[in-house]
Amino acid sequence: MPLQSLPVLTELKDMLQKGVCKIEFTKLNGDNRIILCTRQSGLIAETVGKSRNIPEDMLVVTDIDKNEWRSFNYDQIISVQYLGDN
Repeated sequence: MPLQSLPVLTELKDMLQKGVCKIEFTKLNGDNRIILCTRQSGLIAETVGKSRNIPEDMLVVTDIDKNEWRSFNYDQIISVQYLGDN
């Protein structure tokens, strides 16, 4: 069920560690995007290349449909729906 308000960043990161979320956000080019994503270790995409410093307000997640990493700013999120533990 959709959340009535956005979870704070730390709550959202916890939700993504436990399961899958459906997140709608505004991309940098102004388009809206809906993504099924997670940070759950058993479902994340393989990491290739160097690690980098990620700003505190940036979310880095695995796109479940494409099995690729995606990142976006927390303040660009329009809606979050927690789909449960996997």
